[in-house]
Amino acid sequence: MARCISRAVEDEWLALEENQRLALRKTIVVFKELPEKILNGESIKYEAIRESCHYLVEAVRGNEIDQILKNVKNHDNYSYVHSLRVAVLLAHFGNEIGLGQDELLILSVGGLLHDIGKVAIPPDILNKPGQLSDQEWAVMRSHVDRSLELIQCVENRPRGVMTIAAQHHEKLDGTGYPNGLKGSDLNELARMAAIVDVFGALTDLRVYKPPFMPAEALDYMRNMGPDHLDQRLVKMFRSMLLDTASLLRAI
Repeated sequence: MARCISRAVEDEWLALEENQRLALRKTIVVFKELPEKILNGESIKYEAIRESCHYLVEAVRGNEIDQILKNVKNHDNYSYVHSLRVAVLLAHFGNEIGLGQDELLILSVGGLLHDIGKVAIPPDILNKPGQLSDQEWAVMRSHVDRSLELIQCVENRPRGVMTIAAQHHEKLDGTGYPNGLKGSDLNELARMAAIVDVFGALTDLRVYKPPFMPAEALDYMRNMGPDHLDQRLVKMFRSMLLDTASLLRAI
């Protein structure tokens, strides 16, 4: 059933404009095939992953991302949906604050791959409706290390892509994971990624929770205070989203 739902959603992508269509079709191929190719010992070049995100960045720069977000919503692969949303919103965030093409590609690839290690997390833990036990939580947290192991197999990968995967669960006060980094130890790209990842998690529909409305999620993030997220960047992210009505409707 799930495969049929996903196939139907992917068939609908054929009617989209070129950048929107290729952004979705090429990134889903990368997301699905990368772990298997690495496990099979195949050579993975960063340029191929970057090319898949080229169309995503072009859609961002052409103000076409609302259609991407709308058309990925009903796909059954939750990890892909979340990662694609993070990639889109990270690239949009970077574009709004004036980053160049190379940085936007790093942000989009980093967003797409930041949780790729969740392929190694058992589905009964990943999709558990109730609270995770301490042991289950330790398994869940291990997805960061698994992501880094996979990304390290990509030839010519930029440091920024690794940093986004490594640091997006760190907190400014040092209580995050996996390394308890804090303050100035946290890279600017990773600070942006942490904000977008939290926003994505709050607004995602999961089996164990309904989605937050975007404005609710932004209020929640602001109320987290300065110990978790970089509130200077949260303010910028909030302004960016609230100024774009079509984007808010697509989330």
